[in-house]
Amino acid sequence: MTLVKLINSILEIARKTTTYKFATLLSIFDYVIDHPEEEPINNFHFIPIIYLARQFFSYYYPLSYYDFSQGTSTGLAIYSQINKKLKNNDKINDKLLLKALKSRAEGIVWINQLYDSPDMLPEILVKLLWDIRGKIIDQPLHYISNIAGTKRRFFGIINKTLQFDSTYEVHREKARKQLPPNEPMNWLQIFMYDQTSLIIDDLTYKELARFRFWIRDVILKKWFEFSHEIDKNKGNISYDYGEFFNILNLAYKKEISRDSYLISRYRDFYIHIGALISIFSGKRFNSNDNFQIDHLLPWSYYRVNRFWNLFPLEPDINREKSNYLPRLTEEIEKRIAHHLEACINNLDNSLIKNDLTYFYWILQKDFTFTIEECHADEVVEQLLVAIKKDLKNLRRIIPGKEYIKDTSSIKEGK
Repeated sequence: MTLVKLINSILEIARKTTTYKFATLLSIFDYVIDHPEEEPINNFHFIPIIYLARQFFSYYYPLSYYDFSQGTSTGLAIYSQINKKLKNNDKINDKLLLKALKSRAEGIVWINQLYDSPDMLPEILVKLLWDIRGKIIDQPLHYISNIAGTKRRFFGIINKTLQFDSTYEVHREKARKQLPPNEPMNWLQIFMYDQTSLIIDDLTYKELARFRFWIRDVILKKWFEFSHEIDKNKGNISYDYGEFFNILNLAYKKEISRDSYLISRYRDFYIHIGALISIFSGKRFNSNDNFQIDHLLPWSYYRVNRFWNLFPLEPDINREKSNYLPRLTEEIEKRIAHHLEACINNLDNSLIKNDLTYFYWILQKDFTFTIEECHADEVVEQLLVAIKKDLKNLRRIIPGKEYIKDTSSIKEGK
């Protein structure tokens, strides 16, 4: 619990700091939640600074529509960037961004769908993310490591162009000098483009993964208390507890409508290739049937919008399953394998190319992987191993109930 105490001390000390401190810690835990079983490289894990910028944006974009205090003027610095680059720009022609702006605070749900897509990100969004990246480097990454004169840090910073043993500040300063990409990129490409990352040793990373959901909730609570205290001191007595939490949690919301932009693309792809077998019942759908695409491992705990976690199923089973962890029987595993093989046999599809590149490069750290040398049987086996490993580890930290297919009901898990 030493790491938990360290994080708590960062939250408690230096109360005059802004919410950037909370957003930084949340962004780190968001990465761990997104990649709980990531393979280390030489016993270390690397979180690109641009990923922190993406998560900062996910928190501050919805907040920019409200008047909750966020500390000193730095809390408004992100707001001003959002207003200048995005909300007040009348030249945006990207349909999803336009839809996001019309949805106001909930628009972040539409924007977040862009990151899992193989499409190039809108140029205006890339510039905005890079500006936010600069503010993270200049402020929280500068101050969070040295609070009240004491070094309190469970991570380091490393720039790929420098020697590993250069100081934290040398790496941080080098990060400030990297220019934004000058050509269109999708999120995976931008993720790999950033030369500077937070670096966390594997033992610490595993401890972060173990407590990830609990500590995330603690940070969210501290963020709320910090903002509430500032507003109370200003005489604002109309503070809405529920509304504040709902706004912050928009960063974790999956979708606005049942068939969101990204999920609908997978649905169309599955219809095109005939991958329409219900993951739990075995029923084969046709394109006119009322079926849904949902997450095998629930989004609440496993934020993965990839073909190995998105399967067809009946709406009533989807409602029953809710966000419970599934029990994988031999029959269900066969259906999963059949679905994965059908997808991998269509490598010309941009969704599958992007997903497999993400799996091998980001999760498995296998940079030798190429689509041209992809063997379906080997990939299916490796994906199945990853799914079962992730499920096993989720069960360790999410005790309680599981979804059991053979009774179509929720029963107590063992």
